[in-house]
Amino acid sequence: MRVGVRKYDEAGEHYSVGYNRFFLLTTTACGFTAYFRPARGDVAAYLAANREEVLKVHPGAEVVATEKVVAEKNGKKHEGVKVTFKFEGEFGGLGKEQKLLSELYVFRDAGPPNGGRFVKYRITFPADQEKTERKHLDKFLADFPWPP
Repeated sequence: MRVGVRKYDEAGEHYSVGYNRFFLLTTTACGFTAYFRPARGDVAAYLAANREEVLKVHPGAEVVATEKVVAEKNGKKHEGVKVTFKFEGEFGGLGKEQKLLSELYVFRDAGPPNGGRFVKYRITFPADQEKTERKHLDKFLADFPWPP
């Protein structure tokens, strides 16, 4: 279910859209946010800055995997990187600390005029629900559209 759209600039070139998958209608089982912004600079630097931001915002977080990924969107293949983190925190409206997995995906899309854009996904879910959430995420990520 879409839970919000946020615009970060007047031109509407930098924005995000968030989705949650709910359990029993009120408890968030998985949170997903996609960010689209004009590409300024190197994709490796953008990835590194976002990786460091996750580690800073979640004390005790650690990187457990980094891998190359491909997103097929609008008839094109986009190579990117996925970084997986693990940490403990409150999630899902339950009000209790739990082990979480959180993923950061970064792509560069040749996309719209003016030098393309960066596409970033942030996905978080309880670690003990990884098998279940992975099934939902694989389909969701394959179907999730990127604006032309």
